[in-house]
Amino acid sequence: MADTTVLANVKLELDINDTEHDALLSYYIDKYTLIAQNITHYDILPTELNPYVVSSVVESYNRRGHEGESSNSVIGVSSSFAFKDIEDGLINKLKNHRNPLSLAGLRKLDGN
Repeated sequence: MADTTVLANVKLELDINDTEHDALLSYYIDKYTLIAQNITHYDILPTELNPYVVSSVVESYNRRGHEGESSNSVIGVSSSFAFKDIEDGLINKLKNHRNPLSLAGLRKLDGN
């Protein structure tokens, strides 16, 4: 279930004032939260990492219908996308935010 604070922040950034798109936004929030948890090794994502999820959700929402493109142009207005793949972008942003406790455990298993 999507975090209500994250949902509120996504809707604020997208200037959405109703609940019409809540199911889609909640799906995106759950999807990117799970990716963030997997890359950072946190069972519960720390709130300071929520902005990364919010930006990924906003980017996904804005790119609906343009999946797989690196840019598009409509009536002379061009949009370039910073990351070809939003998931790869999120992973790259979170690499330095991994749970230090899980990394210590991995080091012990690895013998380092």
